[in-house]
Amino acid sequence: MNNKQATPLIGLVIVVILLIIATMMGLNQTNVNTPTALELDFYKNSTPVASEGGLNLIEGTGIAVTMVDDPANNQVDSTFDVTLGYRLPQACSDTQIAEWDTTTSTWLCNYVI
Repeated sequence: MNNKQATPLIGLVIVVILLIIATMMGLNQTNVNTPTALELDFYKNSTPVASEGGLNLIEGTGIAVTMVDDPANNQVDSTFDVTLGYRLPQACSDTQIAEWDTTTSTWLCNYVI
């Protein structure tokens, strides 16, 4: 094999070595968003949704979410509450029903007629 024939072969070997090095470097990179814990499977009505290392709970209209880290028990305690303006009144008597007042935008106890 002469130099003219060896030059393309040497170039190919160098490219392959560079690709191997680049692949190895890519495998050693870590993303700051990559969790260190195991991933959990998430389902909605028994249908798989995702397999992720984190969960983002988003408050919706009328819903408040409180979350407190509990490292001693290796968990996060979450509480979901219906905000005051969306709660049905709790003081209605047996002869009253909850009724939405469109003027005040609140729930009221009104007597059944």
